[in-house]
Amino acid sequence: MAGIDTLKKKLDAYIRKYYALKLVRGLVFWTGFSLITYLLWSGVEYFGRFPSGTRAILFWSYTALFSLWLMIYVLVPLLRMLRIAKGLNYESAATEIGKALPGLDNRILNTLTLEKAGTSDSGLLVAAIEQKLQDLDQYDFGQFIAWRKVLKVLPLLWVPLLLVAILFYSDEGQKFLDSGRRLVYYNQDFIPPAPFRFLLPDDQLEVAYGESVSLEVSLEGSQIPSELSAEVNGLEYLPVKTGPKTWTLKVENVQESLNIRFKALDYYSEDRSIGVYQKPAIGALQLEVVPPAYTGVPKSNLALSSLHRVPVGSQLRLQIKDAENLDQASLFLKDTTLPFRDQELELRVLKDLDFSLELRNQKVHSQVFQGSRIQVIPDAYPDLKVLAIDSLKLNQWRLDLAFKDDYGISRLQRVLSQGENTWTKNFYPKGSNFRDELNVDSLAKAGTALTVYYRVWDNDGVNGAKSSSSERIQLITLSKEQEDQANIQKLKSFSASSQERRKELQSMEKNLDRLQLNMLDKNSLDWKEKENLKEELQKLAKQQEERIKEREALKKALEKLDKEKLPTEELQKRLEEANKEEDKLKALEEEIRALMEKLDMKDLKQKLDQLQAENKEQLRKEERMDDLLEDLAFQRDLLQQADKLNELSEKLKEEAQKDDLDQKTNEEAQKDLQEAKEELERLAESNKQLDDLLKSEEFKESEQKTEEGLQESSEQKQSGDSKKANESEQKSSEGAKEMSESLMAMMSQMQSQALSMNMQSLRRILENLKQFSKDVEQNGLEVTDLGKDDPRYRFLLTEQSRLLAGSQVIQDSLEVLAAKAPQIKDEVFKELAKMMRSLELAKTHLQNQEKPQSAVQHQYSMMAANELALMLDASLQNMMSMMASRKKGNQNCEKPGGGKPKPGQMSEKLSQMGQKVDKLQKGSKDGKGKPGPSSQEIGEILSEQEALRRMIENAESEEKGGGGNGDQKSEILEDLDEMEDLLLDKNIDAYKERMKRVETRLLENEKAMEERKQKEEREAEVGGSQSMLDGSANDSLNKEGSKDAYQRSVLNLVPFYQSLIYGKN
Repeated sequence: MAGIDTLKKKLDAYIRKYYALKLVRGLVFWTGFSLITYLLWSGVEYFGRFPSGTRAILFWSYTALFSLWLMIYVLVPLLRMLRIAKGLNYESAATEIGKALPGLDNRILNTLTLEKAGTSDSGLLVAAIEQKLQDLDQYDFGQFIAWRKVLKVLPLLWVPLLLVAILFYSDEGQKFLDSGRRLVYYNQDFIPPAPFRFLLPDDQLEVAYGESVSLEVSLEGSQIPSELSAEVNGLEYLPVKTGPKTWTLKVENVQESLNIRFKALDYYSEDRSIGVYQKPAIGALQLEVVPPAYTGVPKSNLALSSLHRVPVGSQLRLQIKDAENLDQASLFLKDTTLPFRDQELELRVLKDLDFSLELRNQKVHSQVFQGSRIQVIPDAYPDLKVLAIDSLKLNQWRLDLAFKDDYGISRLQRVLSQGENTWTKNFYPKGSNFRDELNVDSLAKAGTALTVYYRVWDNDGVNGAKSSSSERIQLITLSKEQEDQANIQKLKSFSASSQERRKELQSMEKNLDRLQLNMLDKNSLDWKEKENLKEELQKLAKQQEERIKEREALKKALEKLDKEKLPTEELQKRLEEANKEEDKLKALEEEIRALMEKLDMKDLKQKLDQLQAENKEQLRKEERMDDLLEDLAFQRDLLQQADKLNELSEKLKEEAQKDDLDQKTNEEAQKDLQEAKEELERLAESNKQLDDLLKSEEFKESEQKTEEGLQESSEQKQSGDSKKANESEQKSSEGAKEMSESLMAMMSQMQSQALSMNMQSLRRILENLKQFSKDVEQNGLEVTDLGKDDPRYRFLLTEQSRLLAGSQVIQDSLEVLAAKAPQIKDEVFKELAKMMRSLELAKTHLQNQEKPQSAVQHQYSMMAANELALMLDASLQNMMSMMASRKKGNQNCEKPGGGKPKPGQMSEKLSQMGQKVDKLQKGSKDGKGKPGPSSQEIGEILSEQEALRRMIENAESEEKGGGGNGDQKSEILEDLDEMEDLLLDKNIDAYKERMKRVETRLLENEKAMEERKQKEEREAEVGGSQSMLDGSANDSLNKEGSKDAYQRSVLNLVPFYQSLIYGKN
């Protein structure tokens, strides 16, 4: 029966699933119990750390339990499921099914019973069985397997698994689980683990042959040892402790593989191996540089370093020398790599190359020369400068050019332009300097501007020739009048800039004073003082260069002025002398720098004193130069207006010859006249003599004559009367001519008057100097005669103070005179300084009762005074020569008054002067519209008067002390001084009255001279010695009437200079 077989198959399937469930649950039980037991046994060992025997018991007990549970929970259900072992029968299976669905087991069992009972073919029995099978056919017995029972036992598996996972991922858990390993290897002895562990790098280390290697080891744990050692190939090393738990082992010059382990507290780390490999190396990298041919730079061979500078376009050849373990070399650039072939590489450089050299072999590749650079030197643009522009002549210039290029110049071009017109000219210079002379007379009219600049090309053979241009220079073509005006403007600008120079010199003088004060009682300069001194010297050098340049420019401007009308020669000499003094000042600066480095304080202080004195002298020269320039500028402005009026006169004179009725000339003449008047009024604001001339009746008549003539001419031309217009123009021409001549006469008179006043002042200074020299000599003699504790010390010291005061008077007078008189040389002040310095030293020695030294310094002071007198006398002779040169012919070819005058010679000279004065007076009365006698006529008389003065002075010197009438001669000299003032003031009548008085005294004096000839020479000598001091009590120290023998008469000066000298007195 098929139905019963189906039932049995269902029961067989149920039995397999039943034991499958048993197997799954058994696996869970077996695994769970095994893990739990493992954890329990491991915990016992972890905490107990038992000996080998105990661990063997624990191990075999765990093995027995493990095997038992495997048999019970896994093997038995598996064998029964596979029908290898006896398991459930059909009846037992029905019983298990009935537990899931009560009653179903009875129906299964009844069916199985009927099937056993139905041995025959009873139809009724078969039908009953079939009915029951149909009823059971609706059930699937597999559904009655309770798989959910597996879920109930799963905690027995995942709980111990979770514990194992937790323990596995913790350090202490690792140690706990490791206890089970000790149970497995129960027959081995296990040393307790260290309280720390070694932390070593995991990487496989390699090092190049011969290099050093460093290995870092760290410890972590509950107990960290204080010391740690290392074994390297069996040798002990001591690593360097670099932190609380860190050590570093360094092995240098590694030549073989290393086996390293660390040791601490008898615990060892794992072994680490370090391999050795051969590194590619080269002996040198040779560089050959072949610059472009146009540069002219020779090729060079050198070893490559971190930086090389080569001309742009150079060909480079790199060659590796003495390579070892090298398979391939490459030049590693920023954007490419260039391989070497046969250890060589060639390339051409047009830009900077940042590179390194890469070396390769089978084991490693390395880079050397990292950060190296081949820097390209670009072919620079040529540099072109215009160093100087000099005006040679009117509208003719000379330009000095300097140009440079790194490799050479190919062409120079001058470009001259005016508006749309351009003129070019090429030059092919050699060297680095070029001088070009440019004449633009034929290219432009006066008053127009031209622009000139220069271009220069280099010889660049890589990128092509490059050019540079100089600055554009504007040249203004000038007329003669405009050029004169420009030159005089240079004089004024020099004077203006001199104010700044004086401030700089004064500031430097204060700084040097402060530095000198800080250096007192010091044996060396500190760093700050050195820097301050260096800074002052640099400022001084810079100022010197500026002064020299300005003086050169001024000198060129003076050369272009009219020397016949303006006295520029002395000023030019002053400029040349000033520049020579600058050379001496530079030498002094160099000496100070050298002494500053040598720390020679004594000589340094002395040189600083000398520098300070030179600085003061330079300041005085600057002030003097300003005064001379101011006077010259005034004369030039005045001369320019006189020339303008003269040109106006000539223009009107030419116009008077024409018959046209054009008003243009009249309008231009009126404009020129008005401009001349305004300029003269401006000049008169600072000059009283000019102001007096402009206000004089004669000048106003000439001015009115010119204006009326121009006005009448304009009206007559409008009415068409050309004849009368010409007459009016002639009248205006005469008026303008008279104005011009008046200005010229006044300027000449001013020069003569200034010269005469300077001569008078210089004579007074010479008189003071003469007296000073005698007093110093006498003082020196008395110092020599002093005895110990001599009461005359006090009187001589008083006399020394008087002499110093007298020397100061001489100095003040000379400074005032030098500001007006260019004939006074600058060397005069050097000699004056020697004289005063020696006198001060003489007083100091006298205060210390050092008689010999004081006497010597007196001698030096007297010698300086005599030398100073000679120099001033030479200046006086120069002034007299200039005065005489204003006469017609050469009337001063010999020294005026030279030699002892003969009787009657002085009266004859005075008679000649009287004849000239009569002629002068007659000419002044007959003149029409003239302002007075000409400066030339006055100069002739003053020259004759100076010659007479010399005669009288020589006679006084020869006859002095011999009973002669010396007082009368002194009165005559005073009369001559007054006569000079009267003549310069053009007071001819008073001059003649004074001359008669002088003539009377001269006759009396010559008569006395005849009588003195009969006296013996010795008596004259005795009389001449009366002025010498003899050291007695009644000598010059006790003089009351002549305590100060220096002339104190007020010089004829402007109020400013009078206040400078006499303001305090």
